[in-house]
Amino acid sequence: MPRTPGPWDRLYRTSRWAKISKMNLKRNPLCTRCTAAGRTHESELSHHIEAWRPGFAELNFWYGPLDALCFDCHAEVHGRPARLPYQRDIGSDGFPIDSQHPFWLASDKIDKREDENK
Repeated sequence: MPRTPGPWDRLYRTSRWAKISKMNLKRNPLCTRCTAAGRTHESELSHHIEAWRPGFAELNFWYGPLDALCFDCHAEVHGRPARLPYQRDIGSDGFPIDSQHPFWLASDKIDKREDENK
């Protein structure tokens, strides 16, 4: 179902917003919700902590508090399903933790191919 455009949608397409968002992501390189849950994900977008409501002025958009989130946490905040069927957490060894991550699935296929060739 297509989403109805919100009152702030036009502002998200401005170069001013791009600069503000980029600065926010640079200050907060990790997703704040993931970090609070003990996960490590890169922040991918800036999220207004206070959602638009009637009576908000454009100043609330430009100067309201921002959060830095990954796509999955942002979807969760807005009540939408995460877009990936696997977790993207990375362990201290630098490899994905979730066995359903495409990295491990590809690795399993490589291992199976090697076993078949023996």
